Amino acid sequence: MSEPIVIELQGPPIAWARTRVNTGGGRPRFFTPKEQHNYMLSLQFAATQAMKGRPLLTGPVVVNVTARLPIPASWTRNKKKDAAAGIIRPTSKPDYDNFGKLVGDSLNAIVYCDDAQICDGRVRKLYSDEPGLTVEVSEMEGAQ
Repeated sequence: MSEPIVIELQGPPIAWARTRVNTGGGRPRFFTPKEQHNYMLSLQFAATQAMKGRPLLTGPVVVNVTARLPIPASWTRNKKKDAAAGIIRPTSKPDYDNFGKLVGDSLNAIVYCDDAQICDGRVRKLYSDEPGLTVEVSEMEGAQ
């Protein structure tokens, strides 16, 4: 089994957002929010760097995502300390599955052939003094 592929992005993570509709000018036009699009491009670039020329994974994969969200500046010192220690966890939007959706779709044809190959995984939301996103992709052991 090969080493896992680890992808890191610094800064507040962005989750998958619903497709937006622009109804100006007659026909409705569907589009991806610019912030999400740019974040996906950053994730794809980081994934390309992490692959280091390796071939795409072709079998079942495990994808683990850790979204480190910024601690709200308005919180008290004690509440910030508890958040950094993992005692307080983010229970507000964005939803955990929207991080998984963004990662799964972004890594298509860069790390694996298609996100349908994801057979196992986990998405975690934490607070951190150093916001960012960590993605670890590995081949599933003993599966074909």
